[in-house]
Amino acid sequence: MQSFKQLYFNTFNNRNKNADLQRLAKNTGVHIIFPFYHIVSNQSVPHIKHLYPVKNIASFEDEMGYLLKHFTPLHMDDYVAGNYEKGKLYFVLSFDDGLSEMHSVVAPILKQMGIPATFFLNSDFIDNKGLFYRYKVAVLIEKVATEELSKQITNLLGLGKVKIANPAKYLLQLKWSDTELIDKIALACHVSFNTYLAEHTPYLTSAQILDLIKEGHAIGAHSINHPEYRTIDPQIQFLQTRDSMQIIADNFQLKRKYFAFPFTADGIVKELFPAMYGELKIDLSFGTAGLQTTKYPKHIERIPAEHIRYGLQEIIGNEYYYHRFKRRLGK
Repeated sequence: MQSFKQLYFNTFNNRNKNADLQRLAKNTGVHIIFPFYHIVSNQSVPHIKHLYPVKNIASFEDEMGYLLKHFTPLHMDDYVAGNYEKGKLYFVLSFDDGLSEMHSVVAPILKQMGIPATFFLNSDFIDNKGLFYRYKVAVLIEKVATEELSKQITNLLGLGKVKIANPAKYLLQLKWSDTELIDKIALACHVSFNTYLAEHTPYLTSAQILDLIKEGHAIGAHSINHPEYRTIDPQIQFLQTRDSMQIIADNFQLKRKYFAFPFTADGIVKELFPAMYGELKIDLSFGTAGLQTTKYPKHIERIPAEHIRYGLQEIIGNEYYYHRFKRRLGK
């Protein structure tokens, strides 16, 4: 079922995509936007192929051109320091998950176009030491025949003669807490995630991260190993945040601490926010809910830039109009 927000986008997209951004920014009071991506590549990416669309290079370059036409790029550190002109349109760009394409594909484009970015990393995955559980699922779907997947899942779940009719759908519904089961399915199907990591090197290395820092980009944390916070208990939420931020800040001598929640900031226990900005000394935290105000001054909801149907110009227009619509309703 479509969310009300998605229904609004679909209904008014043809009008919204040609938005007068200056006027909307003035009406809403939002002059700085925070779009974010995960990956840019012209290649097929097995660990992502079955999860979400991959932005190709030409589309990404076009979208960066669109941003530069209407907004001025702003470094995250300058945003925090207030080093920008009030009332002017800016964008603060970021990327989640720390994939290797950030160094090989994205960074050269950003350098050519003069755009700074912030890259959010999962501490367990740096140097390809681990693999996100959803990527494991995608690799299984890509590498193992449907019949074999069905057989092994059925055996492991002890279902007897009852077959899993759609093993891909079953796997895609699994959560972080099901990681052990995912690993058992892989073992039964003779799929080695360590071999996949060694052959495909999906993540940034420490040396590549240092290159990004030398080029002027910012680095932040994105949890230890990418659980969906609303599915884990409050203590684990705190530990995932604290430990990943500490590891990444220490390893890369970060002066500022930025944290992006994996998946979404929905379902975060309210006690975590004051702990983040107090005890953990995190400068800013980020969600993925689009253009909206939040009750925490140091928490920012970003605009997801990868949509199966819309390009960035349409997404930004839709987000501005939807934000204005909610404000008129007093939300």
